[in-house]
Amino acid sequence: MRAAVPRGRKLARLWNTPSDGIVLGAMTPTITHLTRELDSRTFDGIEVRLLWSEHDGRVLVAVNDSKTGDSFSLEVHEGERAMDVFHHPYAYAASRTSTR
Repeated sequence: MRAAVPRGRKLARLWNTPSDGIVLGAMTPTITHLTRELDSRTFDGIEVRLLWSEHDGRVLVAVNDSKTGDSFSLEVHEGERAMDVFHHPYAYAASRTSTR
């Protein structure tokens, strides 16, 4: 299994700066947080990655569209199935923005 490496500037900003302010994947003298890629798929220039943070147990789905340069990530919420979010990230993203 390879270490997760954020792709694209937008995705790197979203994934590397969590709400607790700790930069994931950054090497420091005192703390290192590992992010594992659990699964990935690519179709028609859209890459979807299922990521897990060993530090806090969070699971994220990261999406990168190489054709448009757009990217976003979704945290898998409690009660959600990670593989459902992984297979349908656009539906989950749309449902979350419509409830705001």
